[in-house]
Amino acid sequence: MLTNQPKILSLLYRDCVEDLNQALKKLGLDYLALYVTFNNGQKFVISNLYHFVEAYYAEELYQEDYQADLTKNDERDFFLEGEKLFTSERLTREAETRFHIYRAYFLVRHSPECKIVLGAAASHPIDNFTRIYEQTYEKFSRLGAEFFLRHVDIMKSTLPDYMHSIILTDAEYAREIMMNKIKPTVLTDRQIDCLLWASRGKNAGETAEILQLASRTVTSYRTQVIKKLECVNMPQAVYEAFKRGCLGVFTEPRRTSLKFSSHSTPTSFDLLNSIRISPGPRR
Repeated sequence: MLTNQPKILSLLYRDCVEDLNQALKKLGLDYLALYVTFNNGQKFVISNLYHFVEAYYAEELYQEDYQADLTKNDERDFFLEGEKLFTSERLTREAETRFHIYRAYFLVRHSPECKIVLGAAASHPIDNFTRIYEQTYEKFSRLGAEFFLRHVDIMKSTLPDYMHSIILTDAEYAREIMMNKIKPTVLTDRQIDCLLWASRGKNAGETAEILQLASRTVTSYRTQVIKKLECVNMPQAVYEAFKRGCLGVFTEPRRTSLKFSSHSTPTSFDLLNSIRISPGPRR
């Protein structure tokens, strides 16, 4: 039965992780820890901290590890050691004195389906966290992306609820997320409306009737969306909108109480609110 406790996989798949060590040493680092927290609360954790893993679970030190929660209420994409409470004082002391693990920094990646944290650490004390971050960021990000992609099949097998998720089935998209290369997308309310109804199988004419707009106006919105999302047609634009979090059940529902006069045109959110479908945050 799946629980909220991280999957203990570092030892089981040690052979798959082993060749990571040489690449890390070239950066002046020794350890990498990958934390993936999916929207249903399930976690996937894997690292090359083999000498630490047994104590981490046997002594329940994982209960004092807050690194996977760095993404809560914070949209930053990195944290240097000491900037936030990553672990309890006891866990930090145990890691350094017993196991010679000295944290350097954390990279944080956001996707509509999950939040990802990559921890970088060394086997020796680090005297300048800013400098090592600046010197290793690009290569460590690339290494972390490859590390994530290498373990996709393991994530699918241990977290079947997300077997068909976009982040685990679209390698190019996953690499863009891990390398922090996803371009910000700004869509208007009406452009999102057109995407939403296209996702429900409606063509331009049907969408125009639903939204009480001229057909040519909806066609124009759809053309704008395709161009903004760098797609060739609306089906591809819908998929791209899901990937970017502009549309879909993985986004936070809007909390505003929408009101409109008898002379105004309701948006798609108003029309769908009664069946609990949210087209995503307004951009």
